[in-house]
Amino acid sequence: MSASPFTGTTPTTSTTTGSGGIGFSSSLPFQFAPPSKFSGKREDFEEFSITLKAYLNLIDGTFGSTMLQAEQTENEINDDFFRNPDGSFKDKLVQMATSLQFLLVTLCTGSASAFIRRDMSPNGFESWRRLHRRYVLPSRVKALGRLSTILEGSFKMDNFEDSLASWE
Repeated sequence: MSASPFTGTTPTTSTTTGSGGIGFSSSLPFQFAPPSKFSGKREDFEEFSITLKAYLNLIDGTFGSTMLQAEQTENEINDDFFRNPDGSFKDKLVQMATSLQFLLVTLCTGSASAFIRRDMSPNGFESWRRLHRRYVLPSRVKALGRLSTILEGSFKMDNFEDSLASWE
């Protein structure tokens, strides 16, 4: 069995100048601002998750699906997650994991930051799996929230179509 895939790796992210955002060394001809910071409020996690995945998908179209795979993994994500069938490491996946870890450390504040930093590992997919498990709202809570929104819907008659579109 070989050493950990994270020995000697560094993220491919760099701080951009001008926009104040985080940029990736990539072939993109422009820089996008990163998602808003996540402070640990459960009600904000879904938006953070969606925007973070969209941002990372700009860099590599497989980021979002790999993060989803990490979310759905029951057990700790260990080195086996990063192995090819022949036992070698998937270098691209290891690099994605270190980049994700860098972004999570950078974008999480408050209780979310403390949660991420509790077990500092370069494995961003394991950190993401743990963060997701901690902050995602259970589907029952989401359903009750949607039902509440439906029941509280108010429509302005002078701008009915816009009110209806916002409500949907």
